[in-house]
Amino acid sequence: MKQYEQLDKLIADHDGIVQTSQVVAEGISKPVFYDYIKEKKLEQVAHGVYASADAWIDTLYLIHLRSKQAVFSHETALFLRDLTDREPAPYSITVKTGYNPNRLKADGVQVYTVKPDLHGVGCTTAQTSFGHTVPVYDNEVNISA
Repeated sequence: MKQYEQLDKLIADHDGIVQTSQVVAEGISKPVFYDYIKEKKLEQVAHGVYASADAWIDTLYLIHLRSKQAVFSHETALFLRDLTDREPAPYSITVKTGYNPNRLKADGVQVYTVKPDLHGVGCTTAQTSFGHTVPVYDNEVNISA
């Protein structure tokens, strides 16, 4: 299979969104990938994350891709758990103390911090409305940091 065909399949398998790290893991070099981006007119939606023009952007999944340690919390967790019907604005995440959330804050994400040893307590997963799995705090979590 040619590399461009591999890239077409990779993008199709991931609903039109692909990360540079996924491409490199498939054995495709960055220069080939960047030529493909130009040719196919992919849009850079975050650092190292590209989307095809016809892809629906799942904002919650995109936040997860941008910050792997972020766990959706507060109103956003309620929304993901179907405990409210209002989509939160802004989205809320919790990260470990010491993480630099400036880029996420600049994009309008509400960022909370918690001690590193408490960060994983009550962490589970939920599905976004687009069907992507993202980390979220459980309904019963009550942490006093």
